[in-house]
Amino acid sequence: MRKGGSNWVDGENFFDREKELEALEERAREGSHTLLTAQRRMGKTSLVRELQRRLAETGDFQVVFVDLEAAADPADAIAEIGVQTTPVRAAWDGIMTVIANMVKRAGGRIEELSLADLKVKLRAGIDAGNWPQRGGAIFAALAESGRSVVLAIDELPILLIRLLKDETGRMAPEGKREADAFLS
Repeated sequence: MRKGGSNWVDGENFFDREKELEALEERAREGSHTLLTAQRRMGKTSLVRELQRRLAETGDFQVVFVDLEAAADPADAIAEIGVQTTPVRAAWDGIMTVIANMVKRAGGRIEELSLADLKVKLRAGIDAGNWPQRGGAIFAALAESGRSVVLAIDELPILLIRLLKDETGRMAPEGKREADAFLS
């Protein structure tokens, strides 16, 4: 079991996926958006993590991996994406400015933050009314970071199911609108 509850294989346990890795790397170098789909437990996360490891080694890319399994809504997802961008130093400075402005408006000051504190503070400043703007600011900071960023979002279907279904488990029109807004 890995951090965040996700399972994946790496190192000597990762093998026999060179063809898929080459295809994914080519798409990353082209700047293409790519969606991996398969049944659960087929190795999608392991494949993406290995791709990111290899791309990071080249120095050509910054890599960000985001697991949305625990996200309950778009605001949670945006907060998690913001937290996971900490390795992208140039983008992180811009994101910290956004966070500091949110906290300042709330009457507080940022003197020091741990990642756990950061997620709480970032999430506190993101709500149903402003997550698109906050997410836009995070993505703009990533785009301006100086190097290409490979952003991998894991467990997106889990979040989408949470958005689409109401408390009875039925598809709800409001959930469809929210999922569409998030994906767009």
